[in-house]
Amino acid sequence: MIAPIIEELADSMKEVKFVKINIDDNEELKECHNVTNIPCLIVFKEGKEVERIVGSRPAEIIGEKIKKYL
Repeated sequence: MIAPIIEELADSMKEVKFVKINIDDNEELKECHNVTNIPCLIVFKEGKEVERIVGSRPAEIIGEKIKKYL
């Protein structure tokens, strides 16, 4: 459901690296980052989590949240 939004943002925000992880196949990452709900977008800056977006949001909202950290 959120994949097209992330693809749109990845196309327009070339300075940001977007990574998609299937938590069913990566239980260790799920636990390490405390992912309890999906979709869950985690924004990292300099290797540290700075923002967490849980649930489906419009591209504009997600883009604004990410741009705060550029």
